[in-house]
Amino acid sequence: DMSISQTSQLGLEPEGELSAIDVLGTWRRRKWSGVAVAFVSLCVTVAAALLWPPTYRSIATILIEEPDVPDDLVKSTVSTFADERLQLIQQRVMTTQNLNDIIDRFGLYADQLANRPRSEIIDKMRDKIDLEVVSADLFSQQNRNSQQPKASIAFTVSFDYADPRLAQQVASRLTDLYLAENAQSRQEKAAGTTEFLSQQSQQLYSDVQTLEQKLTDFKSKYAGRLPEQMNVNMQI
Repeated sequence: DMSISQTSQLGLEPEGELSAIDVLGTWRRRKWSGVAVAFVSLCVTVAAALLWPPTYRSIATILIEEPDVPDDLVKSTVSTFADERLQLIQQRVMTTQNLNDIIDRFGLYADQLANRPRSEIIDKMRDKIDLEVVSADLFSQQNRNSQQPKASIAFTVSFDYADPRLAQQVASRLTDLYLAENAQSRQEKAAGTTEFLSQQSQQLYSDVQTLEQKLTDFKSKYAGRLPEQMNVNMQI
């Protein structure tokens, strides 16, 4: 029996595998080209690292405290989740007016405002601001499972900028805005809860008066035959 095998011009055997000799030969012929490409890539990377302007990130962490009002006393003040409240507060803080005031207050992007629209600068600043929620498991580590709920215990506010001092000042200002908006939101909820409780109190007072009037009418109608008068009637 005679077996015939063929090799292609690239040195491929029928199974499509390169032989060690072909690989070594290719490396010897192209090694200087590979070295040149690697050297140029290294130079470009180093140059980019040296010439690219540095960016600093300032991060502020804000803890989420439990409400002062007990859950069993007023449930309406604690019915919303922390994540939903943070989203609402973030929408109020990240308005164009607030960001524009911060830019003017700290003199941000002064060189870019000369030749770019302010709206574009505000959008750029909005991209440099990040809010991240820090969550924790509600149960202990021994009862950890993939389905257990998580509670938000804190959130971080960060801002990226070329000047570290300005980055810290802007992050501090954003923190103040978040705290102020949270206080205003709490006050609005407290005012709504107070109004709700006041309405419920008035309704209960009206109901009590109605019942008292019905009780008075009942006693007048059945005077002398009431249960509390049974002993007196028996003596008579």
